[in-house]
Amino acid sequence: MSEARRFNFLLLWGNGRRVLRLHVPRWITAAALVLAALPVFTLGAIHGDHVALRRQIPQVQALRHQVREQQALIDTFQRRVAEVRAEVAAWRDLHARIWEPLGPEAGPARKGTGIGGGEPLGPAASDRDALTHELDLLAATVSEEGQNLRALERLMTKAGRVIARSGQPRR
Repeated sequence: MSEARRFNFLLLWGNGRRVLRLHVPRWITAAALVLAALPVFTLGAIHGDHVALRRQIPQVQALRHQVREQQALIDTFQRRVAEVRAEVAAWRDLHARIWEPLGPEAGPARKGTGIGGGEPLGPAASDRDALTHELDLLAATVSEEGQNLRALERLMTKAGRVIARSGQPRR
């Protein structure tokens, strides 16, 4: 092998006396330098990623806080919807008991706009479309029960007039 294609390393003692002479081919020296540089570059890349991730920690914490707040809002919304469902069901029962003595022909036709039932709102149904659908059903039911209450009010007004007239002395 020619002298130009290899490196010579001399190992010396502190006093300058030559101890050992090594003849190493260039490709081995280059491979050793690459192998020595590889961990340095790898650690540099890992450190860069670490620094970038540390900069994102406040943003991640803010997003987690926002998710907790939104989950609490959704939970509150779901509890409130359940309460309104129960109230509407109580209205329907009361409505049926009031109209029952008057007979089925006296009361308004039942449309049967059901709400609730099925599966409760939860993680499987927490997407926007399911919640919007639930609110639409609830609004329709409340509107229907409002119409039923107005019909009952008209009936009670008429009944009150009839009772008032029947209590007056006849001439």
